Amino acid sequence: MASTLLTWMFCALLPPPWGLALFVGGVVLLGLLASGVGEEAAARALYRARPLEDDELATLRPALTLLSRGRLGPPLVELRVNPRDRRMVVEPLGRRTVVVAGGVLDAAADGRLSQEQAAALIGHTAGVVRDGWFRRDLAVTFWSLPWLTLRTLAHALAATLSLLPLVAIGWRLRFVVAGIAVAQAVHQGQPWVAALPGTLAVLSYLMPRWERQWRRAVLHAGDRALVDADLAEPWASLLRRHPSTATTRGRLRDLEPPPAPGAALSLVPSPVPSR
Repeated sequence: MASTLLTWMFCALLPPPWGLALFVGGVVLLGLLASGVGEEAAARALYRARPLEDDELATLRPALTLLSRGRLGPPLVELRVNPRDRRMVVEPLGRRTVVVAGGVLDAAADGRLSQEQAAALIGHTAGVVRDGWFRRDLAVTFWSLPWLTLRTLAHALAATLSLLPLVAIGWRLRFVVAGIAVAQAVHQGQPWVAALPGTLAVLSYLMPRWERQWRRAVLHAGDRALVDADLAEPWASLLRRHPSTATTRGRLRDLEPPPAPGAALSLVPSPVPSR
């Protein structure tokens, strides 16, 4: 909503033909991105990603076989590589694209990642892409560019001002500051003005919580996709490399295979025959 308002304001400041052309062109591009058109171009523009070359395909061929067998690879999911990125990360993009960093290929080539682990690392992101968790991500990001730009500037300004003690205290007590602003607006007979600081204050508390819930839901969806693809064990071996936290321990428990039928009965000692 905020991004839409900013877009209208910017277009209104332009001469009518240019403002209308910019708005209509933005809506058309938004529709194309929402329908999945242009993902390859977006991968090149945003990640400098390209299709895998023959030697890269040879490096990952066993992993790709495991992914395709578990319905986490081509043709359901398209893989692109960013050879300049030396990290061991895999990123989602839109409805069907997964961007693999060059560091993943390096680790698979020199043995730091087994083929099963490479398949699990790629498959975790491929699972959430295949299941549609990021299908509108490109469209939302494009339409939110005005708001994202403004938010980036605000964060940069806030990071600078946070060095001042009074500003840092004011942010921690923002519910008090917002309450004073709301009370003043209502006292002056402008309740519609009071809605803005009140809404911003509430969102400043809710947004971080929503983002954490979203991240947990995405992690869980990727984990379940790997369980269904029989890649839970190599993924668990990668998770064990991370610091042990409550979240990681819970995810590792979810990745454990269910007990075999009759396993509980085997723990019951058999009666000793009487002599």
